[in-house]
Amino acid sequence: MRKSLSRFVRNAVASAIAVYALMVCTYCGGVPGPSCDDPGVCGQSGRLLAIYVGSNAVRELPFGSFVVTPLIDDADGQLVAESTLYGMTFRTTGHDLRLYVTADDSVRVYDGVEPNTLLETIPVPGCTAVRDIALLDDDRLVVACSDTYDVVVLQRATGEVLRRVTCDAEAMVNHVNVVVTPAGRVLAGRTEICEFDPATDEPPRVVIGPGVEGAEYYDGLVFTPDGRLLVAANPDIGVLEFDGETFEFRRVLIPDLPGTVQRPRAMVIDTDGNLLVGGLSERIVRFDPTSGQFIGVVWQTNNRFALIGDLAFRP
Repeated sequence: MRKSLSRFVRNAVASAIAVYALMVCTYCGGVPGPSCDDPGVCGQSGRLLAIYVGSNAVRELPFGSFVVTPLIDDADGQLVAESTLYGMTFRTTGHDLRLYVTADDSVRVYDGVEPNTLLETIPVPGCTAVRDIALLDDDRLVVACSDTYDVVVLQRATGEVLRRVTCDAEAMVNHVNVVVTPAGRVLAGRTEICEFDPATDEPPRVVIGPGVEGAEYYDGLVFTPDGRLLVAANPDIGVLEFDGETFEFRRVLIPDLPGTVQRPRAMVIDTDGNLLVGGLSERIVRFDPTSGQFIGVVWQTNNRFALIGDLAFRP
């Protein structure tokens, strides 16, 4: 009875928040238009997920169904408030798909197919605000802690801290992205970007200095399929392009983002190889990652205070 009641309350809360968001269908698995709800057109693979900070949940776009709701059942069937969600990523291990979500002092591991199925919680020692996450391989993950200014490499199975590095300590009090390079190294930072080897004691080195093209801070970091590094530069500078190996600045790939996305923060390459960008605005937009050309709006809500914290595609 208690579990049934908690499920009823959870579903009621999820429905209320979904109505509040008033999402519009414009994108699903590379197929535009209102046919996105057709299972024959849009399967589970390639669906876009977003951490929508307004509801503190992971949503599957465009229709707003919850993958991780803001309220969940604990092991005893009691309804408990979910922690603040910051970053997420997918990982396929064997035949299993897992969704990793950072929440306060830990990393939550969910079933990548069954919504709201929490499989395990990985504590991050000495960190009470885990911001972003990147997976190095099946055994190791790297997270950014905004309270201790550290980037932490963890053994996934045991939670053992393998390495703790301080990058750009002054700036890491706010949201910071971490990303793994094609060569298996780690990039992290906000007013400047450092690089380090997660497997050795090699000290981090700054590879992107402060103020490129007038940027006060860098938010999103993503590598294109051909190995270029794209960086979201703020306040409202645009998307900068760097060489993916030398980190030499190449160009402003996408200037004039304020007309489409304010304060760009979340970036991801979609299933068609295009760049999706979200931030402090009511929409997620798509660009050509080579030319920088604006392609279109892929998701939109009438909530002008919407904040997209992170984006991911289900493999």
